[in-house]
Amino acid sequence: MAVTTIVFNLAALAALLLLASRVFRPGARSTPGGVIHREQLSLLGRLRLFGLPGGALLIATALGWWFGPVSAVVFDLVVLGVVVFLAMPVAYTLTPQGIALGRTPQRRWTEFGGVGRQRWGVRLQGVAGGRSMTIWLSGDRDDDAFVLLLRKLVRGSYQGWVDPAASDATQPAMFADGMQRGAVGA
Repeated sequence: MAVTTIVFNLAALAALLLLASRVFRPGARSTPGGVIHREQLSLLGRLRLFGLPGGALLIATALGWWFGPVSAVVFDLVVLGVVVFLAMPVAYTLTPQGIALGRTPQRRWTEFGGVGRQRWGVRLQGVAGGRSMTIWLSGDRDDDAFVLLLRKLVRGSYQGWVDPAASDATQPAMFADGMQRGAVGA
């Protein structure tokens, strides 16, 4: 086996692992705190999440297999991996502290300064040079309720309120530290 074949095979497998890291990171703990909402990604949402990088990986691996530097076994593994990623259930988990995609580390609500609705989903906009986060959605009518919930959670994190049922700061709600307190001024 030539050195170039080994390099191309390892590169294809490394790219497959990078694709998996979008929804699974070894050592990532389950989301702390109580779960407020769990939003399952539809097939269209998973296609939006994995489609472009998975398609590019498939094309590059197919070309490598066709011209020789990628073995048939690695090509089969990449095809199987991309199909599994598209078929496996993935969900966004919302807690009083933050949001997580699949088994990735949770991002805190205070990392985001706003929620922008896009044609393909939602963009949680990072604050002060922080990273933004893309929430891939299917585009159906139920997405609007999820976007409203995200807006309440991001806005409420700056006011200390994280209960999505509380419409304003005069209602009892759960604070970010997990303690239940009564109405403000009561």
